[in-house]
Amino acid sequence: MSLTKEFKSRYHESRMQYMATGKSPTCSVISSQTPYWKNNRLIFPFLVDDWEHFYYVDFPKKFKNTENTYPSILIGIAMAEIYRLCEICTPKIVKVPWYSCLQWEIDWWNEDIYWYLQQKFYLEKWDWEKMPPIEFSPNSNYTENSAFPSVNDTYLLAVSGGKESTFAFEWMQQANLPIEAFTLHNAGGILGNKWLEKFPVFDYIKNQT
Repeated sequence: MSLTKEFKSRYHESRMQYMATGKSPTCSVISSQTPYWKNNRLIFPFLVDDWEHFYYVDFPKKFKNTENTYPSILIGIAMAEIYRLCEICTPKIVKVPWYSCLQWEIDWWNEDIYWYLQQKFYLEKWDWEKMPPIEFSPNSNYTENSAFPSVNDTYLLAVSGGKESTFAFEWMQQANLPIEAFTLHNAGGILGNKWLEKFPVFDYIKNQT
């Protein structure tokens, strides 16, 4: 059953008013559990306090899964769903006990969550200090290169100068992967060198660095 135009308008208006009051639901912890395969389905389980949630990706049957999936590939998919869950119900902390990484990557993910949740925090007038930190597994035996597959090919990396491509370049260098990078643009988009004005959280991050 489709919603009427009037109902949609009222719903949108009430939602915006609700967001502006800073009354979004909260929880104690969002915990990402170890991803696993079930036939051709890649499943990412989560706990939002005591509530179980599953996110999955179905692959064609002709793609036979014969090798273990590297955690460095799984983490990107898991974090995308974590950000979405944090928008719905903001936790005090995010835990990813199945993934280990070095300090530079921990810092990167903990800064990245500011960029993805900034609109929620900005519109609802939440204090930036309430941004949930992300906690990974403290595995002291972790070595970064062991988390990546062994390849003989060269990777072509498109670099825009933003955080994702900068992170990808650093990540691939740390893994000793052969790469060739090319720049897509350096004009800073439609705002030119004023692009930082698009991000209200930037000054906060800059002051913390």
